[in-house]
Amino acid sequence: MKTLRAVAWIVGLIAMAGVAAYAGPITSIVTIGPITFSGPLTPGSVAQGFAVVTNNSGTEEFLTVIEPVGMLDSGNNPAPALTINNLPFGSWYFAQSPDQGSIAASSGTGSVEWFDIDIASNATPGTYTGTLAFEGGSAPDDQLSMIVISTDPYETEAFSNTESFSITVQPLATGTPEPASMLLMGLGLLAVGLGRRARKPARF
Repeated sequence: MKTLRAVAWIVGLIAMAGVAAYAGPITSIVTIGPITFSGPLTPGSVAQGFAVVTNNSGTEEFLTVIEPVGMLDSGNNPAPALTINNLPFGSWYFAQSPDQGSIAASSGTGSVEWFDIDIASNATPGTYTGTLAFEGGSAPDDQLSMIVISTDPYETEAFSNTESFSITVQPLATGTPEPASMLLMGLGLLAVGLGRRARKPARF
C-alpha cells in the first residue's frame, strides 16, 4: 500500500511539473492581418477575405487551423444573413510544398484568400464585425485543440492567435439613367409633341 501511495505521489508531482511547464499557446510566433475584402460587398454577393500571414520565428511553422468566428451586427447581435466558410484556407493548405500548411522561417505568405463571407440577399446594409482564429505549431499536426493527444501532452510550441475584422455591406445601387438615354428620351418626347402639333387642324 505504501508503495502504491509513493508511486501515485511521484506521478502527481510529474503531472504538476508538466502543467507548470506548460505556459499556454504562444501568440506572437505567427501573426495575421490586416484583413481586407474583395467583391461588390452588396446583398446577394460573396466577399473574399484576404490577409498576410507572417511567421516571426526563426524556424518553419505550420498553419493547421483557420476558423472564422460568427458575424455580429453593429449592436453586437448575431448576424445570420452573413455566413462564413473557410474553404479557401483548405485550398492554400494543400497547395503548400514540401509540407502542407508550412510557412518558411521569418517569412510571410503574401496576400492570400483565407475565407469567404456569403452575404444573403436580405442582408441589411451596414457594418459587421467578426474574428478570425488560427492555430498551428512547429509540427504539421500541431494545433491547440490536439495538444492533449499529441506525443508531447505539454506541447509549448503550439501557437494560437486571433485577428478581428469588419466588413461594410453596401446598399444595392439604384438604376440611374445614363446621359445618352436621357437625351434619347427627350428627343422622343419632342418628336411626339411636334407630331401632335402637326396634326392639329388649322383655324380660320
